[in-house]
Amino acid sequence: MKKTTLAACTLAALIITCTSCKWFSNKNNNTTPSIIGKWKVDSLYPIGKDSSSLAYFLYALAKNNKDSIAIQFNADSTFTELPTKNAAIKKYYQKDKEIFIQEDTAFKPYQLNFKNDSTVSFLAKDSMLIVLKKQ
Repeated sequence: MKKTTLAACTLAALIITCTSCKWFSNKNNNTTPSIIGKWKVDSLYPIGKDSSSLAYFLYALAKNNKDSIAIQFNADSTFTELPTKNAAIKKYYQKDKEIFIQEDTAFKPYQLNFKNDSTVSFLAKDSMLIVLKKQ
């Protein structure tokens, strides 16, 4: 009788421990935040000697004019730049920690780094760092 009670208590304790700790669960709690939504360009930094000073100049000019530069990423792999005079819809796709943005007929790669759910940075191959904040 003592052996069966001890075995039952041990089995119950083991089942409770395994289910509460999720040792055998396949769920991954480290999900990557989504790029989908409206993002405002917070800042732009030329961090390398190859960075385009023209892009930095245009951003500074827009910032001085108090224009709000924003990008709307949609779930169907399209995005639009806001405000826009024309309704040009461009495409993007994300692969691992890179996002590929359509520019003319080619896709330009950017390294994607989420600081948190509401801040993401894009690093271009020319060492231009673009920081976006979710609106």
